[in-house]
Amino acid sequence: MMRVEVTRDVLRWASERAARDGVDAQARFPRLAAWETGSSQPTVKQLEAFAKATHTPIGTYFLPTPPTESLPITDFRVGPAFRADLPSGNLLDTIYACQRRQDWFSEHARLERFDPVPWVGTYTPADSPIEAAAEMRRRLHFEPTNRRSFADWKAGHRELVARIETEGVLVSTSGVVGNSTQRRLDPTEFRGFCLTEVFAPLIFINGADLKAAQSFTLCHELAHLALGQSGLSAEDPGTFHEESVEAWCDDFATEFLVPSSEVLPDALGRDTVERASRLSQSLRVSPLVSLRQIVKREKLDSKTIARDFARLRERLIETRSGGGNFHATALLRVGRKFARSVIESTLEGRTTYVEAFRLLGIKAGLSFDELASRMGLQP
Repeated sequence: MMRVEVTRDVLRWASERAARDGVDAQARFPRLAAWETGSSQPTVKQLEAFAKATHTPIGTYFLPTPPTESLPITDFRVGPAFRADLPSGNLLDTIYACQRRQDWFSEHARLERFDPVPWVGTYTPADSPIEAAAEMRRRLHFEPTNRRSFADWKAGHRELVARIETEGVLVSTSGVVGNSTQRRLDPTEFRGFCLTEVFAPLIFINGADLKAAQSFTLCHELAHLALGQSGLSAEDPGTFHEESVEAWCDDFATEFLVPSSEVLPDALGRDTVERASRLSQSLRVSPLVSLRQIVKREKLDSKTIARDFARLRERLIETRSGGGNFHATALLRVGRKFARSVIESTLEGRTTYVEAFRLLGIKAGLSFDELASRMGLQP
């Protein structure tokens, strides 16, 4: 039985990396300690199982030293805790998958002679985020008067995603790595990121986060694209910063969703949570963002802000729903704009089915046919 000699450092690197994703390698592989000391070596089959369990490439175990992994995009997360943490394997694999999708779409867009997205990278932090948000609202026709046909703030979010995709941006929302429900993304590590490229700008939203917070993340990343900055964010509607690029993007997102002109003093003396709920119904946006604009304009103290956001979150968590159809979820995870382009290219013979399955995160032709049908395309 063939055995493989693996260095202790590589094994420990894999174990520590897996631990950041909640995988206890020692518990799953009792012989791991012996492999690390060199008193025993794993078989090829055992090593393959270990690589699969820790979500690491099998070739890594033939290296003399562990690879150095770092974020391939700028880290905009605010605070020393984030900079001190190493990125999880789940986060890295998600970024890599999005980069592959972006590369494919960028080449596709050029071959199809798509126009570049004209506003990407046209703003700077010296510009007013309030004016930039107003300009983007007009571009996307997402003014308060344009939202009255939406049923509620959840429908408003779906429509906003569709309008951003119409502008040429790829939008993905997923709470797991690929289609693996065992690899759940952690919203305390990141809430979203964007990859800037004029032919294939991409926004990824961590779907494991509270649904009411995802519109804020979407518009925060939209702001980063407007600034021409690829990067990772962990911003939340309830966080406030004095000076930073993140503060600019926060102000953009807040003003885009809830124009400050829509927030009027309340003569009835209702508390901020009640006012946020009413504003949410009026503007068809998340009540969390409505609350953010109210407390920001009225300059409430940090203790009151924390209390009110906690109260509102409790309400939203109670009504949070789960589940869903696999194919509908698959489209959400890669984005409808991206899925349509891949399916059309495949049906026209320019992309192989094998490549399409990999890009779409599916394994069977029946799933491809179902996705095509959902997009109104004939397999």
